[in-house]
Amino acid sequence: MYPYCTIEDVEIILLQGAQGGMVYTDDTRPTRSQVREIIDRISASLRSIVSDAGYDVDNLHEVSTTASQAITAGSDVDVDVGDSSGFSVGDTVKLEGLDNGIRVYEFCKIKNISNNIITLDNVDNDYDIGCKIIKVNTALKILRDICMKGAAAEVDQISFMGISPVKPERAKELWAQYWGSENMPCGIWAIRNIANYLEGATRTTKSVKKISISSYGSENPDDINEWITIDKEF
Repeated sequence: MYPYCTIEDVEIILLQGAQGGMVYTDDTRPTRSQVREIIDRISASLRSIVSDAGYDVDNLHEVSTTASQAITAGSDVDVDVGDSSGFSVGDTVKLEGLDNGIRVYEFCKIKNISNNIITLDNVDNDYDIGCKIIKVNTALKILRDICMKGAAAEVDQISFMGISPVKPERAKELWAQYWGSENMPCGIWAIRNIANYLEGATRTTKSVKKISISSYGSENPDDINEWITIDKEF
């Protein structure tokens, strides 16, 4: 299972706050590997929530293909794919694959299409042959946004632990957007309560599970440590 957002997404969203931005390394708090673990866990939680809301978590996208060759990182990268139909210039795509057996993934844009050759604007990782190229539709855009907000909220919270007694307002606001509520129809609340909120995702026939917690605010309005605990339980 590949995460719904990247470390770079988390870094970008935390640049928006008044406290400044951060590039995560082995020496930061949290470390880069810890941020990756947080993203993985938030993504796993979202996968379960999406499934319980009646969506097919393996068919959230509309179009995908595979690379017929290994991909080397760089700019204006030409990729020979099995089938380019359904893709258009300007589309955001997600690459998912392996680099010498190590899981790698990222988002990039299509600059050109010629027959079954797709030109990607910028590729940060090398990929073995068979890399998956997924067209990012509305459902995946929404999940990417929710995932980066949940991960960024926890990362921001961790960065303050043991350093300042002040609860980071940015983390609180990000948690609010991650959970959503009746008064803020977004995030997890919207996935559970708004029909076809994940536009373009395939629905399943299984019964939708009802979860008792509808939003972070209704359960823990003041304690962001509690919000993290709730999130880990899903």
